[in-house]
Amino acid sequence: MQKPPPNRRNFIHEWDEIDYLHEKLGYWLETRQSRYHARRFVTRLKELVSRKDPKHEVILGAACRAAIANCEQNLSEEIHYTKHYISLLRELLKDGFECPYYDWSAVRNETAVLAVLYAESGQAGLADKTILEVKRLCSKHGLSFAEEKLRKQVFDSLRE
Repeated sequence: MQKPPPNRRNFIHEWDEIDYLHEKLGYWLETRQSRYHARRFVTRLKELVSRKDPKHEVILGAACRAAIANCEQNLSEEIHYTKHYISLLRELLKDGFECPYYDWSAVRNETAVLAVLYAESGQAGLADKTILEVKRLCSKHGLSFAEEKLRKQVFDSLRE
């Protein structure tokens, strides 16, 4: 089992702390699937992101807001911030900009997450349309795409 990110108390700056809290939140939500443990990071993360990204212009801020909405089980906000996160990633990468932290596989992954979120919210048409968008994106950028796996995830979400 994957170990949690190491605990830290000292940070170089507030964005360093935001990155740390986002990583901790992601670990407890995605790896361990424990909202209970994830919640302890939400209040501080919300406070920092609100202060450091008040105009919602930063990629990490959008990712944090989507993760917070996930933890709080606010599906409509999670969809909204996931879409915003994807649009910020696309804007960064659209002209071939090289970035060590973000690439087209991040856009693929988040767009696949969006398809599942649409399915969870009962929007089957948007989920299917988003799967096709992932497929086009992968084809355009030479990325792998596990279409059947994603369709199964979406279908399972629609049944719940």
